[in-house]
Amino acid sequence: MSAIYINGTGIIDNAPAKWYTVLMDTGKLRLVTIKHGGEKTDVLLDETYGDSPPAGEYVDDKMLHLHPYFELFFVAENSMRLIAEQSDETYKDSVIILPPGFKHYAVRKEGTYRFFVNVPPKSAVVSRFNAAKAYSAAINDKLRFYIKELYVCLSKNLYVKEEPLLSLILAETAEIFTASEKNRAGVPASGESRYAFLLDKITSDCFKRKITLSYVSEQLYLSEKQTARIIYKCYGTSLSRHIADKKLSAAAMMLKNSDKTVSDIINELNYGTECNFYSRFRKKYGCTPLEYRKGNRPK
Repeated sequence: MSAIYINGTGIIDNAPAKWYTVLMDTGKLRLVTIKHGGEKTDVLLDETYGDSPPAGEYVDDKMLHLHPYFELFFVAENSMRLIAEQSDETYKDSVIILPPGFKHYAVRKEGTYRFFVNVPPKSAVVSRFNAAKAYSAAINDKLRFYIKELYVCLSKNLYVKEEPLLSLILAETAEIFTASEKNRAGVPASGESRYAFLLDKITSDCFKRKITLSYVSEQLYLSEKQTARIIYKCYGTSLSRHIADKKLSAAAMMLKNSDKTVSDIINELNYGTECNFYSRFRKKYGCTPLEYRKGNRPK
């Protein structure tokens, strides 16, 4: 086991290049290498768990950032607000996993604990996560106990206990998400609900590429007719309308939380023509994109 500390600027001293990052706060960080699942895993512990700087309704896109490794939040007490380009969610009693490359800004309160976990790029773990979304599940009593016990040990400089506790925390987190994944995918062998998780994962790529019914049916190994029926059962609408709504919601978040131009947003979301975007946006929100931005910025 090895451990180093991070200096107050948030830049890692004498650490491997893979850990280089400029953090949004000046938390006291500690790097620990453990053996987990037969592999060596680097875990960066944030030894602070107090409030982070408050954020108003408007969060400048320069505050949004990403990491080349996983970031885990354990919201054991109070709540945490997670702001992204396409979402703004508040979590309670949750464990949250942010994949490498997920752009975000977190507003923590006391009782939220944070880890950074570096996993080899070719690991099967990485392939299970989509960098375009955050993953969350309910925290259980066992995990809550492990987390609090770890931070009690850290506060007393009992570092000899951190490796076994970290191994237990990562194992329990993996178990929670495996169970959650099965529940969302629908473990029973029949019924459309078992495709809900897969559909969510497939359609989340709509900001990067064109998602067609043909493409989705290929991913599900079903006919287009079966796929269309399942999509309607899950979302209550067609695939094209569902994707259009996802993009409009993302556009609204970007108008509110960034200074990007409407043209930039249209291009980034791979929406199509500007005329079509303006027409659909007005129909959904009752105003133009610029009017929406003006009405949702702080006074």
